[in-house]
Amino acid sequence: MSKEDLALPAFALSVVVAAWNLLKFKYDGARVRVTLKPGTFDGQALAAMNTYSSNRGPDAIDNRGLRFNIEVALVEIENYGRTAVTLRNVGLDLGRTRWWRFGCQTITLPYINFDGCEVSNKARLEPYDNVQYLVNASHALRLARERGRGKTINIRATAQVVGRRATRSSWRRRWRLARSAPPRLWPGDGFDLAREIYRLLYSRLPATDSKIALMLPELSMVIAEWIEAGNKATREAIGSIIDDRLKRWSIDEPIVTTFWAHELATEFDRVEACLLDGSSFKRRRLAREAAIRARGEDRSLAAG
Repeated sequence: MSKEDLALPAFALSVVVAAWNLLKFKYDGARVRVTLKPGTFDGQALAAMNTYSSNRGPDAIDNRGLRFNIEVALVEIENYGRTAVTLRNVGLDLGRTRWWRFGCQTITLPYINFDGCEVSNKARLEPYDNVQYLVNASHALRLARERGRGKTINIRATAQVVGRRATRSSWRRRWRLARSAPPRLWPGDGFDLAREIYRLLYSRLPATDSKIALMLPELSMVIAEWIEAGNKATREAIGSIIDDRLKRWSIDEPIVTTFWAHELATEFDRVEACLLDGSSFKRRRLAREAAIRARGEDRSLAAG
């Protein structure tokens, strides 16, 4: 057999070997799948849906009629490769929020501690294993709205395998946060001032203090009733209410009191896009309008 007769089989064999090595490299390497699911969390129970639709409210996931809960993003990462991987920076991907900037913006927040969910920003994932992260969506969507500057934002989950590019969840199952919609998963759920206060304070909850978390619903109701009575939402007044309630429960946390009072007073002082006045739900609070008038009168008296 001549050399010319052997050249073609040798070339074909080399192509097959090269293709095999490429396939082996691909399947032996890191292969992860990221999934994003919406849900609600009340501190004790988690309810989630496989897909997201703004028309399907919390009732579609058996919310059990709970008044106080937060909207969450359940991020699941599955390693379907043959080697172990190290994950980091699990969070939400906002895409390109500026047309002149390359790359995508991401949000990585402290993870919620719940049974079966990871809370470390760096985790080891064995072959054919999975891990779940729980993110406070009520807080994350608000940050997404601020970074989007009034534009419609497409939100996906993201996770980075160390040494490789970040992997994102399916584009088909992305969350769309419209420019005119409030920063919530289900805007049609109605407005409840106590619940909005609860969600705002929950995102600032000390991670190591479970006693405050148990008392947070009652504290939110007390503050809401005080605001709805037409009282002026100042940092000093709100701080006094929080400090009084915490002392009744034998909790001495002056830093938490100051921080929460500042956050609530700042939010009530917003002229536009205030989460605590119901304007994003096409319904304003009378107490909010009274507080605005009171501030205007105080400023006019001071000027006089």
